[in-house]
Amino acid sequence: MKNDKAPEDMKTSGRGRSRADRGQGKMKAAGIAVLIIIVLAAVFAISSSNAKKKQAEAESLAAESLAAEEAARAAAAPETSEFVECNIPELNILAEEYFDAKLAGDINKLAEIFGKNATEMDPDLAARLKGQADWIQSYTLDKVYVANGLDDNSKLCLVFYTIDFRRTDTMAPGVMYFYAIRNSDGVYTIAENPVKEIHDYINSELATDTAKSLIDDSNARLKEALDSDSTLALIYESFRSGEIYKESNLDVNRDQEVGFSAEDSVLVDDSVLADIENEAAEEASIEASLAAEDESSAAAEEASDTASETETETSAEN
Repeated sequence: MKNDKAPEDMKTSGRGRSRADRGQGKMKAAGIAVLIIIVLAAVFAISSSNAKKKQAEAESLAAESLAAEEAARAAAAPETSEFVECNIPELNILAEEYFDAKLAGDINKLAEIFGKNATEMDPDLAARLKGQADWIQSYTLDKVYVANGLDDNSKLCLVFYTIDFRRTDTMAPGVMYFYAIRNSDGVYTIAENPVKEIHDYINSELATDTAKSLIDDSNARLKEALDSDSTLALIYESFRSGEIYKESNLDVNRDQEVGFSAEDSVLVDDSVLADIENEAAEEASIEASLAAEDESSAAAEEASDTASETETETSAEN
């Protein structure tokens, strides 16, 4: 069959097909590229979704673990009760007798209060109490608050009192606690060294809002008293540091002092005394600076007087 197309037309037709083929190839390549991008985006989206899911699961597990720990702690913590004003006469009397015995240095009575024999008491206790009595004129029991103990035969008492020191007219409010246990005779005694279970329970009770509010109020009143009377502040710090025993010439262990130690337990926060000590240090620094200025002025005046006298003597000789 005869080909009617001219050679030029055949060349043109070939070029057209070549261009069309190239165009189709480009379109195919572009389509493949788009498909790859879509696939990669889908893979990334799935991967990102899986990562977020794993993160959410991890966070959920962590939250569950934390909640479980908190629940376990709550279950392990002893159940607390609210402090209320004490209407149990025996406990109010016990607190009163405790302060009276301390001030009198009555070791036998203190032994009875702690449910012990006098021979079991610290042999240095009488000397320490005598040293304190040289400074303290009286204790006044203000109020006793009580909370339930771990069983029906025990109570936790929060005791508020006032100390009248001999060398100042400013009264010092204080707070202490004791854990009272009723024996088979129905008599309450103070647990001197509570076992861990009781100790943990005491800490839980003292951390309640009612207890913290009562203690904070007492500490605030004590700080106000200490701020208003530098003599009281010095006496109070002397009790805490054991300096009172030096003045009383007592050769006893300061760490065993009675009244402002672990057995009376709460008292004022260390931060309160730190503020007082800082203020006292500032006052001492100011006084030292003023004294130094006075000495400098006095020395200058003396030097000036000496120079004037020398000048006068020289003029007289001339």
